[in-house]
Order: sequence, then structure tokens, then C-alpha cells
Amino acid sequence: MLFGALRFAGVSEVKRLVLGLSVHSINKYSASVRDAFTGTHHFANGEVKIGSVKVIPQPLGSLVSFSEYGGEQFDRDNAHLVIDVGYFTSNWVVANGFTMNDRRSGCAPGGAS
Repeated sequence: MLFGALRFAGVSEVKRLVLGLSVHSINKYSASVRDAFTGTHHFANGEVKIGSVKVIPQPLGSLVSFSEYGGEQFDRDNAHLVIDVGYFTSNWVVANGFTMNDRRSGCAPGGAS
């Protein structure tokens, strides 16, 4: 789906691609995901060059969005809890500003499927 989205966007080069993994698998799989998606990928309709990949816990994308569109409610000095109920897992992240608190963040099997 990622490569289809890149093709649909009409891009042939991406400087930095940010991908999300569930909180419980970030340490185990982030290096292999980063390595798999960095470089030049060939498709039937051309190729896409990805310069670098940053892998983050999935709920942090919601936190970044909230910081942009949440107005004055986002305060870098206070803790925020982001809950992401996915298809197979439910993730939660506690962060002060954009700094994730690993001890208070986690993941549980089971989602909206």
C-alpha cells in the first residue's frame, strides 16, 4: 500500500519517510523496517528513491497532528496521553511535549477487528 500511495502521489524521490510501528514492536522491528524501505525501489511503472526512513511509535503521529491543529490545548510542558486502537493492537503513548515516556506507554493485543 505504501508503494501504491507513493505512485499515486506521483513522486520519484522522498528525502525522509516516516513510518509507524506498534509500541510493543518498535524496538524489535524498527531497524529491519528502516533497512527494507531505504534505497531505490523498482516498480512496473518506474522507481522511487527513499533517502532515509524514521520509524516512530504509531500514536506519535496523532500527537504531532494534535500539536498542529489542537490550538492552545497542546502544551509542551504537560503530559499527553494518546490512545490508538488499531486493527490488531491497541497502543497508548504518554508524552511530555514530544518526548515519549517509555515506562508509561505500551501496547495490548486486540483492536477494532
